[in-house]
Amino acid sequence: MSDDRIEAQESQGLVNNPQGDVEQQFGDRTEANTGGGDVAQRDIDKRNITINIITGSSSTKPQSQLTEELSKILGGGIDLDAAIASAYQSALPPDAILHPVQADDKISELADRRVLHKFIEILANDRTVSESTRAELQKIISTPDSKTNNDRTDTTSKKRLRSYLIVVLRPEPNLKFCINAWLIPDDSVKGSSRFCSLDINEEKKGVVCSLSDIPSVVRNLLDQSLQQLFSKDYELTIEFFLPIDYLSTEVDRLEVIPDPLDCDEFNPLGIQYQVLVRSYERLDKTYLLHNFQQWKNNWNRADINFKLVPSLDSFEPFTTVNSCNWKKLAMDLKAKLGIKIICVPPDLERKNIFKAILKSAIPIAVWMRKDIRECDRESKLDCLLTSGNLETLPEYIRKEREEAYICDDPEEHFGNHLVLLWEDPNRLTPDVMARLLPTGQ
Repeated sequence: MSDDRIEAQESQGLVNNPQGDVEQQFGDRTEANTGGGDVAQRDIDKRNITINIITGSSSTKPQSQLTEELSKILGGGIDLDAAIASAYQSALPPDAILHPVQADDKISELADRRVLHKFIEILANDRTVSESTRAELQKIISTPDSKTNNDRTDTTSKKRLRSYLIVVLRPEPNLKFCINAWLIPDDSVKGSSRFCSLDINEEKKGVVCSLSDIPSVVRNLLDQSLQQLFSKDYELTIEFFLPIDYLSTEVDRLEVIPDPLDCDEFNPLGIQYQVLVRSYERLDKTYLLHNFQQWKNNWNRADINFKLVPSLDSFEPFTTVNSCNWKKLAMDLKAKLGIKIICVPPDLERKNIFKAILKSAIPIAVWMRKDIRECDRESKLDCLLTSGNLETLPEYIRKEREEAYICDDPEEHFGNHLVLLWEDPNRLTPDVMARLLPTGQ
């Protein structure tokens, strides 16, 4: 056997335990005169080389379910050519060579380069693409199986903490409030250990104050929170649990953020932080006993749609209080993600709307506190609701408040009067969570 030679060019594995000289080659043979250089037949800068080890050959694999669904959605429509070309270029590395090929070929190349998911995300957020197409794109990347290991972006950076300052205003006699507060430094932590009490007095019973005292109390609570979060990478959201009669209170306009150049001046809370309102009544034991399951179901339905641009049909439009059947409204709302209150009803009628929201246990509502000149409220709210994925709605509202703050006439700006009710049943006060969670959590 010592003089035998075995040609193993077509073999898919190495010849085991050879007894003579073995020549084995995978794939076609290419002759190259390197002149003492590299086999690549070109100059290579060896100072910075990245080596990607890929198992298998993507060209011989069947297309994934994600690729097939994407091809169906795009369908080679002429109206999508420009958007596809732009997303294709953005998804590839800056030094990549672009090929003037058809959409399906672009998809195959993006899949080979492991950037297909990035391409879909870019296209799904392109406002030149129709709303229905963007919704379909968002849907295929929001499913657990769509983002495979071969199509993930490898990242070692720590995620920013999702932090919450929870402020509860319990109504007291003589138009007073008892304020309790907790900080959740990291919302991904579950159980009672996630809460840090911020009660101002030593008895942990909260502080009783009037409506006019609330800014100074909240200022103190915010300072305590920021001290605990100092040096951490966080995004802080502030949630106010308010009694039903006070859900339209201008808590986002509380002047609590000190001006860096003048300590006696304070800026509105809502221009720097996402400020959400919540119903104090949802903390009531009787309410939870009868409505928590419906509330949880409604929130789960919203959660499934967080990565999607919501359709306007998923928000019940409330246009007038005249002859409204409040019981029917509460029943109709159960099938919706939320409600957009287009009219600006008087206080008494507004309370009826909030009661319907509580009865239906829907988690999201958006409305304006007052009417302003030359404002098409419906189109403004529609634009706001479809500005991005559902989970980004609180941030879009914060940006509207910021724009209102810097404009020439803030009182006539749409963003200055926006209210967002955002009710997550998984984030309540620690005493309520203790009743809801299984023992030991």
